[in-house]
Amino acid sequence: MKFRHIIYHSGKVARIVFNRPENLNAQGYLLLEEVDQAFELAVSDRDCGAIVLSGAGRAFSAGHDLGTEEHVRYCEEHGFAHPKDPDMQRKVMDMYEFYVKKTLAWRSCPKPTVAMVHGYCIYGGWMLAAAMDVVFAAEDALFLPGMVEYFSAPWDLGPRKAKEILLEHRFVTAAEALACGFVNRTFPADRLEEETLAYTDRVADNYVAAPSWTGTIKTAIRTAPIRGHDASIGLVGGRLVLRALPSFRPTAPDRKMKTAARATRRIVMLSFSPVRIMGSVTVWTASSLVCNSGLLIAVSPQKTLSILSHAA
Repeated sequence: MKFRHIIYHSGKVARIVFNRPENLNAQGYLLLEEVDQAFELAVSDRDCGAIVLSGAGRAFSAGHDLGTEEHVRYCEEHGFAHPKDPDMQRKVMDMYEFYVKKTLAWRSCPKPTVAMVHGYCIYGGWMLAAAMDVVFAAEDALFLPGMVEYFSAPWDLGPRKAKEILLEHRFVTAAEALACGFVNRTFPADRLEEETLAYTDRVADNYVAAPSWTGTIKTAIRTAPIRGHDASIGLVGGRLVLRALPSFRPTAPDRKMKTAARATRRIVMLSFSPVRIMGSVTVWTASSLVCNSGLLIAVSPQKTLSILSHAA
């Protein structure tokens, strides 16, 4: 299979490399589609035991493609809404498919995944790194989380640290990301690849020897309440779900979370409905849109979309 915006190397440790260095590996739909295809190749390869995600050039990824000519042309040729398209409903639906659904699917990849981050890791770049099981970074890497996609920053950093960073809207150094627990290990830039591949090679050996054991670890951790939350998120049957302990309850009595967006006086709403009990865990299904700064966080695509913006 030939790729235009990524490089794929098969093997015991499969490698997926973003390859738009001239645009700091901005995530156009073609790049994300190819990343998805590469994950499918790696997962179906019985000789592959782990996957490394990285970027070519001087950045891991600067985030979503906000309108390069190449991306706009691809959207027009394939019937997608481009970033400046006035059809907001169609644009949000496309964003859900590419930015939310695919990222959550990679987060649930059955094989171990490692993000190897250098340079800038911004917004959508943060989300792709966060979707991997383990994050290794160069000591000079710079991270910038944001209220994008399904908004993982509170899970990645903890609620109070996420507030501190997002309210100031600042970069996070690799050292600080390590201290927060978002990054697992840091290395000098010239040793990052060697150390990452050495670690991933050992992990791949474990997966090949006992894939069910590895899968059990990933599933148990992914669905567990994390870092000061009594709920965790995931994708089940194409829908975003919130798994919550009995202590968690959306706002009574209508079980809807509402936030007034002061700047626009619009309402951002996320409705959860309890769908079943699994042992001590209640599963809540998101049934309406959450949108911040014009970017989708979570949506049920079967619902009529209200286009919302900028939650205060």
